[in-house]
Amino acid sequence: MIQTRASLGVSALLLMLACSPSTPATETATSTATSAAPDTAADNAAVAKAHDVLEGSYRTSDCNAMVSEAANDAVFEPPNTPSAKGVDGIRAWCQPLFSQMKTKSLTVSNKQITLSGDLAVDRGDYDWVLTPAKGGADVHSVGRYVTIWHRQADGSWKTTELIWNSSEPVRRS
Repeated sequence: MIQTRASLGVSALLLMLACSPSTPATETATSTATSAAPDTAADNAAVAKAHDVLEGSYRTSDCNAMVSEAANDAVFEPPNTPSAKGVDGIRAWCQPLFSQMKTKSLTVSNKQITLSGDLAVDRGDYDWVLTPAKGGADVHSVGRYVTIWHRQADGSWKTTELIWNSSEPVRRS
């Protein structure tokens, strides 16, 4: 029992040391005070603008615009299909979709963007109506999405993860 407590105590001490800052407190306080604060309003506006371009690519059924907003290693997770990985995988997913279906309408609501440094999480709800290019009944999808954006080396924001799913109940046969 005493050996277990000693092991736990040593583990806790090592964990505290590993998580403590490596620079002295006075040096950290000085460097923090002199560094510029991130421009959250500008970052939020930049992510919102990137979101609008991505959303616009769905509205106009434009695969090239969609791919332009994706980082090279991005992963899209559409419902009921395999993941689309990387720019080439995303293009391979969206080109056939947009050649067969055209967006009739898209409404995005409850959009929320949360920033943390070079990372942003964008989530909301969507109502998407697609029309078959060769005619036929519209396809209506209502659901939720989460997009993760990363600031790139050039300062732009690109999506690295995008997942969306249906809010409609599963149809039973």
